[in-house]
Amino acid sequence: MRAIVIDQYGEPEVMRWGEVPTPEPAPGEILVRVQAAGVNQADLTARAGRYPERLPVPGIYFYPLRTLPAVVGIEAAGVVAALGPGARGWQVGDRVCGFTGSGAYAEYATMLDWVALPIPEGMSFVEGAAIPVAFLTAWLALCELMNVRRGETLLVHAVGAGVGQAMVQLGVLLGARVIGTEAVDEKLERAAALGLAAGCNARQQDFVAWALEQTGGRGVDALVDTLGGPVFAASLRALALNGRLVPLSTSLGGTPEIELGQIIGKHLKVFGMSAAAMLSPDRIARFRREVLSALPTLLRPVVDRVFPIEQAAAAHRYLAGATHFGKVVLALP
Repeated sequence: MRAIVIDQYGEPEVMRWGEVPTPEPAPGEILVRVQAAGVNQADLTARAGRYPERLPVPGIYFYPLRTLPAVVGIEAAGVVAALGPGARGWQVGDRVCGFTGSGAYAEYATMLDWVALPIPEGMSFVEGAAIPVAFLTAWLALCELMNVRRGETLLVHAVGAGVGQAMVQLGVLLGARVIGTEAVDEKLERAAALGLAAGCNARQQDFVAWALEQTGGRGVDALVDTLGGPVFAASLRALALNGRLVPLSTSLGGTPEIELGQIIGKHLKVFGMSAAAMLSPDRIARFRREVLSALPTLLRPVVDRVFPIEQAAAAHRYLAGATHFGKVVLALP
């Protein structure tokens, strides 16, 4: 089969569209003929060889591409082509999407049978490839960790990103008042159409002062930080008493200077989160009931741009440019 392969770490140009062996589904896995693959920041980080060390989790793929050559990509959508020994719940021909752990940028990829999700009726493969990372991450953060409730105020940084738009939509569905930050006004305007109640251009305004103003000086109940570094440290000041925060990225730095007194004095809760490490059959079943059932009527992934699979390098450069709103997806012929 053909796939996007890296033989060494580096810039997007290290990726090549070449021939590799077709994977065989292991026990409990399904083989998927890939029609579309989501492009994620994790792909860019792993391609560059900068993916942080993670403890292996039993039953979950270990993504960081430590062994080269390797096929890039962590989420895909397509058609079930074969079942591995003991794989259950699927038939050849079923339309599925899900985490692959690695190897998504390819004509064929494998998934654990319980990780795979049915693509909702009426949704395309491209939309299916935009579901797993964005909406599972949003659901795990908002529902499983922070327990966001009706009437609370939720602040989301980078609302225009793939995960950000899912956070906005799911937060609104949960009954929260969702506010958010971005670097350009156009993205805030587009997020308003998804239910964003108020937006702050963080390049032009102090988002902490703005968040306090939005909440009458109380602070926000829950916050999702997709940036890290100084934004994480400042986010602690934007939280209310008993506030909760989930950091999802170190893109602006992984060693912020924080005021420990903020955490102690306001009784804050900061949840570390790795989506892959949190996945379990029970959680996937709940996600299917609580979120997948709301697609595509109450929730819908926003796809910004679709690139042919052979243009993976261009897709990586585009994502790194941070001009996108929603997901970037690779399409296979």
